[in-house]
Amino acid sequence: MNWEAIGAVGEVLGAVAVVITLVYLARQLRENTKSIRLQSVESTYKDWNEILQDMQNIDGVGLAYKKALKGEPLSELEEHQLTYLFRRIFNIQAKMQYLESIGVSDPFNAKSLEIALPHLLNIEFFRHWWPLQRNRYTLQFQQYLDGFIERNP
Repeated sequence: MNWEAIGAVGEVLGAVAVVITLVYLARQLRENTKSIRLQSVESTYKDWNEILQDMQNIDGVGLAYKKALKGEPLSELEEHQLTYLFRRIFNIQAKMQYLESIGVSDPFNAKSLEIALPHLLNIEFFRHWWPLQRNRYTLQFQQYLDGFIERNP
């Protein structure tokens, strides 16, 4: 066997090694993306569960939310509690929109707030609260929520 043949075999083996490496890297990247999406889902469910746990406190946020749903007058403390409840809810959604924009959010997870939004939109306190608080959020989130409000009067 001459040196040219040995060189050609070496080139073929090198090319095969590169292809195998690329296939392996693509597979690892896919697995990593799944893992990041799963972490995103778990993080959002954890956030939602913390909010739900707070709302079970009938002497605090839960009572304020229940009164707001019924259209009953709210005390200053209850308005304060609802303000921070709404901020927590919208911060979760703003996080989900960011994760979606960089391609790591699961589509199911990205729509999690839309299940709860119609209930919030029907609260009179929310209709007064949102115009005063919207500047705390990114323009992208403001447009998202404003559009959702327009589509769901």
